[in-house]
Amino acid sequence: MRNISIFICFCLIIFLFFGCSKKDNWKGKIEYDESVRLVKNYEKGVWEDSKKGKKVIFKEELSIGILKEDKNKMFYQPVDVIADEKGNIYVLDSGNYRIQKFDKEGNYLLTIAKKGQGPGEISDSNDIELDSEGNLLVFDRGNNRISKFDSVGNFIDSFKLRFSPFYGVLDSEDNIYIFSSRYNEKLIHKFNSQGQYLFSFLDKIKSNKKIIEPHLNYYGRIGITKDDKIFLVLIYPYTIYIHNKKGELLEKIINSTSYAQPPYIIPPDGVIVNFYFSGMDISPDGYIFCRVIYFKIPDPLDFKKVREIVASLYKEHSYIDLFDPKGRFLIHQKTENFSYGGYFDNKGYYYGIEEEEDFSRAVKYLIQFK
Repeated sequence: MRNISIFICFCLIIFLFFGCSKKDNWKGKIEYDESVRLVKNYEKGVWEDSKKGKKVIFKEELSIGILKEDKNKMFYQPVDVIADEKGNIYVLDSGNYRIQKFDKEGNYLLTIAKKGQGPGEISDSNDIELDSEGNLLVFDRGNNRISKFDSVGNFIDSFKLRFSPFYGVLDSEDNIYIFSSRYNEKLIHKFNSQGQYLFSFLDKIKSNKKIIEPHLNYYGRIGITKDDKIFLVLIYPYTIYIHNKKGELLEKIINSTSYAQPPYIIPPDGVIVNFYFSGMDISPDGYIFCRVIYFKIPDPLDFKKVREIVASLYKEHSYIDLFDPKGRFLIHQKTENFSYGGYFDNKGYYYGIEEEEDFSRAVKYLIQFK
């Protein structure tokens, strides 16, 4: 009996030791506002505030994009990249008004769309998505519409909108959720797969300084999980809003970081936005990746220095803000050359756009935490 007691005590000691050793340094708190879960994060991420902190490792698996010779791989202002179930890769080459499709090895397959206002043409687009049948949806804010193409580039149909579709996501039933700050005093608008308007949700953010309201509501990104939770992140206050398919607010993830400041106002009407999102993506296991552009405004204000900073935004001022599946802020990590894009495929590979010295490329990464 005595030996059994000693063994139990030993097991408890081991359990407590390892249990405590795995305890993280998260200093935030969880609260509830009626049924809405509020995750209030501390100034620094868990990994930044720990002596054994990890980082995100982006291991390059594939790169598409060159400076010269092959025009099919020469991109001009690419802004989005996604992949289908077979691993084929689509790059939204916005400056060339086209979508380039490549196989999983990076070989060119075909070009979809061209510049214009007619059927099968696009004007100004920042986002592309795939539906459950492999059709490509182009969010064309220049033409205020969404156009649909099949997997071999044939134009299927389009539907007109009363507002500019900045960015969008599709749920498991191919319903479309569009982020736009200019319609019905709401930020997210739901349509069915045929383009029929259903409803809008999430009130626009208000400010005492009316001049900055458009900037607070414009600089955001939308995402969705496999279980159809819709995410929208906005710059100030730095908050991720999580809704279900009915538009009901489930959770808010709040980040109290020093760099998340309201736009800098220059009298009488000028505004400098020194913090905004270039993408938000959710991994298959629930990690939230926010692509962030951030720079310090010179004090005193020096427009020459501001112009120099803007010229090197993606090379020197791009970051990833990472949150775990519980909404806890993990790290604000510099990621040189990251620009737009951002997408997780069903195998967990991450895709993004990188700005090199003289050209842009679409890159497929293996994500690791070390």
